[in-house]
Amino acid sequence: AADISLEGNYTISSLLPLTNYWISFFKERLENEFFTESFSKRVIKTDQKLGNQDFNITAQLKDVNLIKKYLPNFPEMIASTRITSNITADTTRLLFNADIFDPNFEIGEYKADSIRTQLTGSFRHNQTLKEFSNFLISAEIANFETPYFITRGFDFDFDMTRDSIHIKNQIDVIGEESNLLLESTTLLTDSSIISKINDFQLGSDVYSWENKDTPILTYKNTEKLVFEDFTFQNREELFNIEGAFSEEPSDSVNYLFRGVKLDRISNLINGKVDFGGNLNGVFVTRTLTRLPTIEGTINLNAFSLNNQTVGDFEISSVFNKELNRFDTNINVSTDSTIYPSYFERNDREGQNLEFSGYVLAPVDGEFPKVDSLFHFDLDFNTVDLWIVPFLIPKVFTEMAGVASGNGEIWGNLETYDFKVDYNIGPNDAVYMKPRFLDTYYYGQGPITFTRAEGLVFKDIFLIDPSGGLAVLDGWYNFNDFQPVHSMDINIDTDEFQFLNNNFDPTVPFFGKAYGTGVVNISGTNVNPVLTTREPMLISDFSQIELPLLEETDFDEGNKFIRFVDSFETYGSDSSSFNGSSANFNEQDDLSELTFAERFTLDLQFIANNPMTVRLIFDQITGDVITANGTGRLRIRLEDEDLSIFGRFDVNDGNYQLVSGDIFTRRFNLEPGGSIVWEGEPDNARLNINAVYSARPNIRTLTTSRSDLDLTDPSNIQRTPVDLVLNISGSISSIENNFYFRLPNTFESRQNSTLSTQIASLNRNEDEKLLQATSFLLMGDFIPSTSVNGASSLTENFTGSGAVLNPLISNQLISPLLSNQINSLLSSDISSFDVDFNLNTYNQVDLGLALRLYNDRIIIRRDGQLTGAQSNIGDLGATYKINRTFSVTAFHRQDPTFSNLSNGQETQQGQDINGVGVEAEVSFNTWQDFFKKIGSPFRKLFGKKEEEKDGNENPS
Repeated sequence: AADISLEGNYTISSLLPLTNYWISFFKERLENEFFTESFSKRVIKTDQKLGNQDFNITAQLKDVNLIKKYLPNFPEMIASTRITSNITADTTRLLFNADIFDPNFEIGEYKADSIRTQLTGSFRHNQTLKEFSNFLISAEIANFETPYFITRGFDFDFDMTRDSIHIKNQIDVIGEESNLLLESTTLLTDSSIISKINDFQLGSDVYSWENKDTPILTYKNTEKLVFEDFTFQNREELFNIEGAFSEEPSDSVNYLFRGVKLDRISNLINGKVDFGGNLNGVFVTRTLTRLPTIEGTINLNAFSLNNQTVGDFEISSVFNKELNRFDTNINVSTDSTIYPSYFERNDREGQNLEFSGYVLAPVDGEFPKVDSLFHFDLDFNTVDLWIVPFLIPKVFTEMAGVASGNGEIWGNLETYDFKVDYNIGPNDAVYMKPRFLDTYYYGQGPITFTRAEGLVFKDIFLIDPSGGLAVLDGWYNFNDFQPVHSMDINIDTDEFQFLNNNFDPTVPFFGKAYGTGVVNISGTNVNPVLTTREPMLISDFSQIELPLLEETDFDEGNKFIRFVDSFETYGSDSSSFNGSSANFNEQDDLSELTFAERFTLDLQFIANNPMTVRLIFDQITGDVITANGTGRLRIRLEDEDLSIFGRFDVNDGNYQLVSGDIFTRRFNLEPGGSIVWEGEPDNARLNINAVYSARPNIRTLTTSRSDLDLTDPSNIQRTPVDLVLNISGSISSIENNFYFRLPNTFESRQNSTLSTQIASLNRNEDEKLLQATSFLLMGDFIPSTSVNGASSLTENFTGSGAVLNPLISNQLISPLLSNQINSLLSSDISSFDVDFNLNTYNQVDLGLALRLYNDRIIIRRDGQLTGAQSNIGDLGATYKINRTFSVTAFHRQDPTFSNLSNGQETQQGQDINGVGVEAEVSFNTWQDFFKKIGSPFRKLFGKKEEEKDGNENPS
């Protein structure tokens, strides 16, 4: 932790006794000369003859983290302090000097750069400090940061010579342009300490507080603190203190504030929170060390926080002789005639608070021993809730609305208690945005606040931005305002948004999710526990995204999430909290903890209606599987370890295949696939079929390349073909298999030759790989045969410009054009897809798809824009009646009739029109098959089925 070296003339056995000897001397001198209370009961004296010790000390602080090994509650600190010192001491005199330097020192929220401190001291054991002493401190700090303000150029000098002390403190910059100069002299007498402020300047060139006369502060050995001429002013602003603090009933202190502008003080210190207002007041207070009594009036007009108007404060206290007490009233109001812009801007009633009560006066210098030494009635007529985030910033980031309530507070010197009943949003619901949730809610209902139970919620109605509803009940106990709070809150939701966050490497999952069920939040504010004791029914417009990236691995060596064995009894009673906060460091800022470090989760979900799950392999390039379907899921997060259990059955979706950050192809997911989680999120088992469809020229499969003339329209025969990619294995070890097939359409069923050719292609692995590459890059097949047999892969890709040109154009130009067009349209027409494809010899394919009413109606156009087959193309319209039945109308070219004739007649003969009905079902048993066949008809003619109970526990 540190390197320490001693050099000089010293005896090791004498160092510790001599150290204790001089420590005892300073304790005795301070007690006798300055204070009435003893620091210690034992005074060390020695008859041992300790020789003169003369040595140099050099120390270098290194690893300060070792301190936390022995003192876990020690605050976080960064330091590399270097100390050099010379000490000469025996039993009669002590001489020392030291130089302390640290280039960068941090402790908690305080930071300092380039600290240099020099100390010099000279003392004699047989003389008092007032008779002989010399002690000097000189400190310099280049930059000093606190949670409240930042300073630069800090200089402090302390010079104690016998019975006089001189102090000089100078700060070049406070905040942005303020500075400080303080010079004082202190005289030490046998009965008092008298300090005079010779020079005081705080401010800037245009605004500066200065001492009016010579303020004198006297502390007497009778424990009386006396203020004389303690007056400071800045132009018309004035602050004055006169009087004495003591235990004597006759002593009092008079305060005078006149025209003090708080916004100028706020600008001086340039703190994190801006404040403003005009402070005026005259009052008298007594009793320094106990509950003070105040008589007088204090007015704070136009008080504001961060440019938000709070209103006018008035505190008045009058002595009631008959009841021997001080009757006190506190009022906070926002007058519409004084602040009209506030009401116009916020459309609220403003603040209207009134606290009225009393404080009993002392009797014979002592407060009476009663249960209610003070008592106040609290009337919260209207409270503008924008102020709540200032009071509890770790709970809410934003809040707006009005609340009302009433209550009381009472107590004595030993204890206090209070109870307040609030009504949140009595007329209009309150806007609130909790921390850790990237969404907002509107709330309305009653809240009770007591010291013993904290906040008790009774049927708080919540509504999310989409109209989902929830009812909140439970309690949040501040545990007598200790750092660790306990809670047990139930949220009964009805298609309520419980998840709305964006991608974050520290968050295990994200997205937008809506559900119906009961969510419980228990545990503490340090380790919240979120559970669903019964599975939550997920709404069909939900989307949960799981980032499968290395960045989402949680560092288990960092802060922790508490592991619990059972959710049944954890945090079930507010009184069960035993204050086990010994391991919690009060200096820790909870806002610095990540979601995984802070939360424990046990969430169960059921999706009976299709929802969306996205598996994100690469957030930047968009390598994502987006699956729509149903299933059951259980998500657990314990000690930063995320685990997922359940099964998700795929109905549809897409897979965005990305290669080289440029080449992208979108595959459509077939129904019947599944994703099964058995613990590790990145080890889910996949069984998904993804289909990429195109309309290649099938002539390239049956005609040799030497005989293929693409300028002849008869050699171009485009037919729909699917490339099926089977994704299996686990997410961490994906296995891919692919094959070609013909879609289940009329034209495909009529062409047995093409079916045979596709089957033959699937049996030849090398040929299949070659054609799959061409199919993805160009949307077309490469001529695979020549007069003398099969061509090599290299020959087919480089043999002629007829193949090379479309390869380049389709790999680079077509995807980029399609992506750019869709990107331009996505902001305004998100349901409109464009597929732009460049083919050989100036042939251009254009595919358009318009999806309406959540894909219930799909209108498509496919075909060429140029070339011999440039016409209106293939047109189709599909209306999805329900999940099984669809009606399709089409106009297309049928390749079956392409060889009947040539020329224009061929072109006309290929055009066919038709209307059809399609039905698609998936089943596991024959009983399930017949049931699903009949179910669409029953739904079609209005007969309802009994819904299954979906509240079984997930696997």
